[in-house]
Amino acid sequence: MCYIDPTGTTWKYVPTTNKMVHKGKRRVAFLGPIAQAVLADFMPIDPTAYVFESPKKPGHSYTVRGYSLAVHRACMNAGVDSWHPHQLRHSHATLLRDKFGLEAAQASLSHARAQMTEHYAEKSDRQAAEVARQIG
Repeated sequence: MCYIDPTGTTWKYVPTTNKMVHKGKRRVAFLGPIAQAVLADFMPIDPTAYVFESPKKPGHSYTVRGYSLAVHRACMNAGVDSWHPHQLRHSHATLLRDKFGLEAAQASLSHARAQMTEHYAEKSDRQAAEVARQIG
């Protein structure tokens, strides 16, 4: 919780480490009302505790591999097709690009270049159909 600034209507999550920290870049993720409502059920009493603590290592966060395995096991237990957590980022990127445009998706994903956002966000047939509808 110490990485989340809950002041204002949009919370900010600013972790101290990320894959670009060696280049002097910080990561900021903004959390709107839906994300805030989801997190509210998991808020620890201790502000220095992890919101989602590893069940195998209390006091530690999930590792990337541990999180991926937990998702895979949960899918197996639920009897649904397995998916990978990176699929969430790709799906979210596509949603952002479709609804708000490439530049907004790039800013939300903290990409320095639009080419990376284009890699994550698939082009939408919906936008092409809307263009055709408007121009005839």
